[in-house]
Amino acid sequence: MPENLPDAKRIIRTNAVSSITDCKIIADKTILKGNLKVTIFYCTEENEFIKYSTNIPYNQIIEVAGISEFCDCDAKTSICGLNITSRNSNENEGRKFLLVCKLDLNVFARCNSNIPVIYDTYSTKYSSKPKCNEVKFSALVKNVNEAFICKKTLQLPKEQEAKVLDVWCTVGNTTIKYQKNSAVISGNILANVLFETTDATPSFFDKIIEFEYP
Repeated sequence: MPENLPDAKRIIRTNAVSSITDCKIIADKTILKGNLKVTIFYCTEENEFIKYSTNIPYNQIIEVAGISEFCDCDAKTSICGLNITSRNSNENEGRKFLLVCKLDLNVFARCNSNIPVIYDTYSTKYSSKPKCNEVKFSALVKNVNEAFICKKTLQLPKEQEAKVLDVWCTVGNTTIKYQKNSAVISGNILANVLFETTDATPSFFDKIIEFEYP
């Protein structure tokens, strides 16, 4: 941990968020670059609550047979398992943590290729009446990777002053609807608040927040 933070006596809560920052294609392989944001909420010897966050970059090579530089790739990531434990240093201080995180990485490749289309038929022996039908297919317009800041006001259940100790959020279900020249993403976020009342009593509060982002 940084020198300006006090030692950790007890870990209260840990959390991590994984995101993909780059996806490149090289010779039947995809090279992924990502970032793991780790948050540790702990208690000191003096019973002071501290929240510590750090970023851990990572990269991974994934083989995808048949892709080339004419293809486009996109990737998604999720956390399958997270375990963070405190490790004492040589001075027996709680300033080190051992992190074990298991990531699920999924790569999606879309390749542009020519498709032969039969547009006319004839026969020298029989009369023919060709019919034409339209065939619909999907095409990738672009990859969008934007950051969205959701600002909402949370009202604590008790009408009294409180000291907020920790806040974390979990994204719930999301839906996408397409409008003219845009896609609108709607969903909800479960906001969790750990706070302390004026009489130093710890309490917990959560609320579902709806959001919409074009």
